[in-house]
Amino acid sequence: GPTGSAGPTGPQGNTGTTGANGATGATGSAGPTGPQGETGNIGTTGANGATGVTGSAGPTGPQGNTGANGAIGSAGPTGPQGETGSIGATGPTGSAGPTGPQGTTGATGNDGAASATGTTGANGATGATGSAGPTGPQGETGSIGATGPTGSAGSAGPQGTTGATGSTGAGAVVLAFTTSSAAANSTTGVLANCPSGLIAIGGGFNLSNDTLKVLSSQPFMNLLPGAGDGASWEVRVQNDTVSGVSLTVFANCINGTFDRSAF
Repeated sequence: GPTGSAGPTGPQGNTGTTGANGATGATGSAGPTGPQGETGNIGTTGANGATGVTGSAGPTGPQGNTGANGAIGSAGPTGPQGETGSIGATGPTGSAGPTGPQGTTGATGNDGAASATGTTGANGATGATGSAGPTGPQGETGSIGATGPTGSAGSAGPQGTTGATGSTGAGAVVLAFTTSSAAANSTTGVLANCPSGLIAIGGGFNLSNDTLKVLSSQPFMNLLPGAGDGASWEVRVQNDTVSGVSLTVFANCINGTFDRSAF
């Protein structure tokens, strides 16, 4: 027939005795690495190890920059006296020194005792004729003789040719002048201009003091021949002071022409 329903659970049985340990199972795989633990305290320093073998010398390093000069040391003590050198060769004789001053005249000595007169010697032979003496001085000029008689007049010479016509005279000289100032620390030229149509044949100057240096005093001439040549007298001065100095220039003017072909 059909299986019946389960009956009610029976009461708990008594605990059985512990069985013997089973055999050790195989080692499981390593578990994952645990988190980093906290750093422990620093341990005490160990004893120094033995000195290692000295390594070979490394390559020479590059030349370093030259260091600054050190301070100059104090002077060392003076060395001992060297031995005396041998005597050098005698130098050339020096030129004669200047003549010393005239010594004072010595005292006059006593007169010596008179010697006895010797006997007269025999006459010597006649000496050779001496050379002619020098010419005597010029004698005084004799007195002027009497004037001779006047000669007869000579015949008249032939008529000379007529000379060329002379140039017109220069005429009156006209004085022209001008007063100007020479600038400080510079060279200045000052002109005294003749009246129109006249030329300067001479000139001069008057300086207010002697600080000016006159460089030239001459007829005015352009660098190349041209208008105005000879129509003025020019004086050039150098003023090396710090202020202007006045001067006056003069020109002696005449009616004529100025020819500078020779200059």
